Amino acid sequence: LWQWTNEFDRWPVAHYIKRKLNGYFDFLLIDESHQAKSAESAHGNAVGALASACKRTIALTGTTFGGYAWHVKPLLFRLSPATVVSEGFTWEGDTAWNEAYGRIETKVVESEKKRTYQDYKGVWNSYSIGKQARKTKSVKPGVMPTLFGRHLIGNTVFLSLDEVAENLPTLDESVVEVEMDDEQRAAYAETEHALRDSIKTMLAKGDKRLLSRMLMTLLGYCDHPWGWGEIGYYERDDECGQGQVWQNVVTPQSLDPRVIRPKEQALIDLVRKERGEGRKVWVYCSMTGKRDVSERLRQVIADAGFRVEIMRSSVPTDKREAWMAKWGPEVDVAISHPQLVETGIDFFDEKKTYNFPTVIFYH
Repeated sequence: LWQWTNEFDRWPVAHYIKRKLNGYFDFLLIDESHQAKSAESAHGNAVGALASACKRTIALTGTTFGGYAWHVKPLLFRLSPATVVSEGFTWEGDTAWNEAYGRIETKVVESEKKRTYQDYKGVWNSYSIGKQARKTKSVKPGVMPTLFGRHLIGNTVFLSLDEVAENLPTLDESVVEVEMDDEQRAAYAETEHALRDSIKTMLAKGDKRLLSRMLMTLLGYCDHPWGWGEIGYYERDDECGQGQVWQNVVTPQSLDPRVIRPKEQALIDLVRKERGEGRKVWVYCSMTGKRDVSERLRQVIADAGFRVEIMRSSVPTDKREAWMAKWGPEVDVAISHPQLVETGIDFFDEKKTYNFPTVIFYH
């Protein structure tokens, strides 16, 4: 049974090229190729289909590995499989690859093995008959140098930025350290200590449920110290044997949002300095979801007397250049999540109507 939902059948572009235009294109250029490292993602499968259909492939990336040896295995199979296949590796499973080129941590847990018996009075007893060992293996970050020599050296070119373009301006990078004010520091410490104490107790039992919440809370509270509510986890209700009971660990203090915190003031001061020297500023802000820090930054920067706009994810990819052309000449400061301008967006135009030479990673 086949039901047609469209007048024409729709094909993914990559698979259409593979089926209908195999061998037509001379070169395939893959930007940010590390994003196709997954063996199962649609992105990775599309890259594999296109690479098999084109005569030559050039993969570009500034992040060859994400820390693990298996990150490069699917890419090698899709783009340059000869050396991988020659060593006997297969597409399925990463265990052999990680053992050869990664870092494997092996844990051995010994326990006492006992035998039980029932005596003549009907009482059950036990006695030791030795020890038994249980081994568990886990993959840890780390890559063996031999991976480069055997699989990458023959098909990889490393270029620095000054080898790609001439007459580049001097790049100045620095980290600006900012201390929390007393009120913020005390509230942060209260939250941190409560979560830390609870985590210690839970980890002793092998319970890791609170780890991610602790991480996100302590990373985010510095920049959004209000409106958090209860931080905790659900525990099974042992009394009735079903359902779950909420266990609140800590409720972070909600500080006054009208107060400009030291990090925000440092950003305002930096924007004022850069604009005083004629430079527009682009601010990267990664907290744009439930606790939207980008809107907070827009407010405090605008209150300081600067023109500011936010590029949201609601702006389609193919409309972002138009967004730049519209707002670039108008604003002093632009704010966005870094992923929105990861590829294909220029921070200046050839007509010199706008230029954002200063980039600030707020998070």
